[in-house]
Amino acid sequence: MSRPSSLRARLILLVLLAVLPAFGLLAYSGTQERRRAAADARAEAERLTGLVAGSEDQLIAGARDVLTALAATPELRAPPGGSCDALLQRLLPRYPQYASFGVIGSDGNLACSAPPAAAPMNLADRPYFEQAMRTGQFAVGD
Repeated sequence: MSRPSSLRARLILLVLLAVLPAFGLLAYSGTQERRRAAADARAEAERLTGLVAGSEDQLIAGARDVLTALAATPELRAPPGGSCDALLQRLLPRYPQYASFGVIGSDGNLACSAPPAAAPMNLADRPYFEQAMRTGQFAVGD
């Protein structure tokens, strides 16, 4: 009776030996596929990051152009008054990508804005204001 048991064990061992390379190949293929998927995901993330960075660069360049044009407007360079606020109120609807416009004096006080500020505001402690005053160049805030 021990003979058939031995034959059965040999058959099972033979089947396992025949199937083992297939399992190994399957495991290897799975590992390679995961690596390929990770590399594809990394490449796609880098591509999307580049697109977002390019889009952000375009937005910043557009903002710089708008603000440069506004800075040259005589009504915005005049002392605070109705003409500055009125001009910004007229311009704001033409630029729906911006929530507000404002003119900050060299002392940091908000001279005029659209929409109008609810209370007097001093922005001298803001990093973008400090950078703009220090460098005399366009500065971007958070």
